[in-house]
Amino acid sequence: MYRLTDSDSIIRIADGATIGADPANTDYAAFLRWCADGNEPLPYAPPPFNLEPALERLRAMRRPIIADLVGMLAVGDIAPDDVPAVKTAIQQLKDITKHPSLKAATSDEDFDAKAKALYSSYAAALPASVRVAYRDATR
Repeated sequence: MYRLTDSDSIIRIADGATIGADPANTDYAAFLRWCADGNEPLPYAPPPFNLEPALERLRAMRRPIIADLVGMLAVGDIAPDDVPAVKTAIQQLKDITKHPSLKAATSDEDFDAKAKALYSSYAAALPASVRVAYRDATR
């Protein structure tokens, strides 16, 4: 039995071998004979979404944002009335990887869209003078 892939190659289920679509390849010739005998390969099945690499990308993206916000607090670049909002944003960023919408993502594209929406909502709650910290995350 065989499985189609997202390329010209196929997978032989018995041993997991990837077989290129080359008529000179004896394994590919065996696949063609198998199909000629009336068999059909299993359809392509994309690999399941792996959340951990997406979370690592998110952690890498949030580090400089948190650093910018903490730096603004440290040097007093923020109006006293805005300090609580900035502290809230820092905590939101620290907790973002636990957000239920991200854990429910089904693909990298879905995850990235949800992360961008979260970043945008966090940034929107901040004073305009502080939103610059989010410049790359909300594009």
